[in-house]
Amino acid sequence: MKPSTGLAAACALALGLLWSPARAERLITTIAPSKISISASYSGGHIFVFGAITDIKTPRLSYDAIATVIGPRQDLVVRLKERVLGIWVNRSSKTFIGVPSYLAVSANRPFESIAPLQMLRDKRVGLSYNVLLDQSVDKNDPFQTNFIDARIQEGLFVVQPNGVSFISPTVFRADIPLSNTVLTGAYQVFVQIFADGQPIAEAPSTFQVEKIGLPQFVVASSVNYSLIYGLATMAMALLTGWIASVAFSRN
Repeated sequence: MKPSTGLAAACALALGLLWSPARAERLITTIAPSKISISASYSGGHIFVFGAITDIKTPRLSYDAIATVIGPRQDLVVRLKERVLGIWVNRSSKTFIGVPSYLAVSANRPFESIAPLQMLRDKRVGLSYNVLLDQSVDKNDPFQTNFIDARIQEGLFVVQPNGVSFISPTVFRADIPLSNTVLTGAYQVFVQIFADGQPIAEAPSTFQVEKIGLPQFVVASSVNYSLIYGLATMAMALLTGWIASVAFSRN
């Protein structure tokens, strides 16, 4: 390399460093509680996500925050019922791979007001871009629409366009409800910050949902001692049937 060429490259690098934009804001989040314990009397609860935007070099007019909670994914078969000769029967089915068992998306205002549609799609923001792994929701697919509607009614899919509240210009919180039918396992939480329609920071975290008490004992027994659990269940069924037969025979 000629000396003049090397000098020019060094100068270009120095100028690039001098004129490079300041480091973007950072996002710090925390979740409370970090563990949800489900007992026999569990009737639902809430997860609170708190966030703070730091390292602000140039103050902005406002920020937008979006919090997405995704439960353990599972494969599900959706069946479409049709009425045949006055009887409802399953005529067709469709299998969805990797569907979240629970999905909640909360923001401080409607999603379409935060960023352009293509940006929301690229950042997987909103219900439509998180239900299925490889494709967005097709409103013309009756399997998808019926499945999503059913999940929303069950409280397992939650959309809250005003679920995030800013306590100050740079501090916010999200209140996310949990249904009493949520599955156990690790739940992923993704918090994204937007400004002027562009993503500027994000932070992932997790929390756990686990069973305690009798439900945990039953689940652990069925997994770790499957043979004994099966025999005990069969014995209890036989005993219940025998007690019922004795009680009714006396009448």
